[in-house]
Amino acid sequence: MTMMSSLPTQSNSAGSDDYAQEGKPGMTGSFFPLDNMPTPDNDADPARVRKEPPKGMERKEQPKRTPEEEADYIELLHSLAERPVVNKTSDELDEARFDEAITDCIRLARKNKEWWSVWSNCAIRGHENTVHACVYWTDRLCREESIEDEMIGDLLGFFMKQKEIGPKAMAESISKWECPTRDKNMLVGMVLAHIFPTAEGGFGWARVGWGFKEWFQEVKKFIRALDAPGDALLNAINLVTEWGSEIEADKQEKIIVRMTENGYTREEAMDKLGFAGDVTAKPSPSPSEPPQSDD
Repeated sequence: MTMMSSLPTQSNSAGSDDYAQEGKPGMTGSFFPLDNMPTPDNDADPARVRKEPPKGMERKEQPKRTPEEEADYIELLHSLAERPVVNKTSDELDEARFDEAITDCIRLARKNKEWWSVWSNCAIRGHENTVHACVYWTDRLCREESIEDEMIGDLLGFFMKQKEIGPKAMAESISKWECPTRDKNMLVGMVLAHIFPTAEGGFGWARVGWGFKEWFQEVKKFIRALDAPGDALLNAINLVTEWGSEIEADKQEKIIVRMTENGYTREEAMDKLGFAGDVTAKPSPSPSEPPQSDD
């Protein structure tokens, strides 16, 4: 019986590797996947290109702690359990002890997370104590010449995103801030900018159920006790856009309307914000203010 021992010879015909050029293995087994990779010159589908979320403000690099300062920082965290800032008997904030913790934190903390660790270890619970602590902490930092406005707004926003201070507690705290030597309107604008809804990894608050509608409801509550509420909103929006976030036309219109309700003419608001607005957008009714938890 005759066995066929030879394999078919490869063909070099023009059509043999047509499949390979189409991104599939050809008859000869040839495959050129890199030929089909997107290049800068290709018309890639914009919807498939992942857009990085805006990163926000640039933070100044802080000097590293010395070994002695590192030991002091660890001791500070431990001491808050041994000598708490909330009196165990009365369940009230001990301002003197809290001031000690803040003073040490100013000297030792370098990053937002380190400030947050100190606040978290203070174990401040309940609406009244949270408001009390937020007011005392904010006014104390406002008196500290070495701390810039941007840092205070950044930290307050960070505490909110870590759910140490809820929106309801923050709104009440703002009404009680004295903010010595600082512009309270600008400071509130900074806090609002830092909790503006953005995608995960952006500068703002990426939280389920937290969108522009929810943020805009808090805007009203945060600025209503200010002497220049329109300036606070203007500062917030200018920072949000400066940090790379885009605001759609219908949302621009809501912001413009809110500005006109707080001391600006429509023309002034549009000029200051750099918005064209959308007069065809139907203004939404004033948002209701349902009771909120302090989460």
